[in-house]
Amino acid sequence: MKFVAFDRAFSRRKIDAIAEPLAACYVAMEELAGRRVRWPATIEAMTDAEVREGRARGKGHGLYYPGARRIKVDARMSARDILLNVVHENLHHAFPRATDEEINFDLLPRVWRAATGRPMPRRWATGTPR
Repeated sequence: MKFVAFDRAFSRRKIDAIAEPLAACYVAMEELAGRRVRWPATIEAMTDAEVREGRARGKGHGLYYPGARRIKVDARMSARDILLNVVHENLHHAFPRATDEEINFDLLPRVWRAATGRPMPRRWATGTPR
């Protein structure tokens, strides 16, 4: 994929399923940001401990480390949830001052519509894994 690589913990089937919409989302994110963005190069899989710790706080499906330009996502999620969480974490990268609420309910739906031509169901915005 042009913009990003996924580590080996991710299912090739899931990554192939999201490749086209994810590429369109990267284009839409740059358009929304109004600039070329140097995206984190690899999507890493979250460890079991990171997932447990995140779930204890009502999250557990994605992490962004701004100083290191690293994104980690729970590789066990569905392909769609991986896609949404990769975009969500990249939006933290492109818009470092945006809150989770701003990303989930404003930026992510705007990227989704620009990339797919369809509205994003509001229930997807919470990022809750299926």
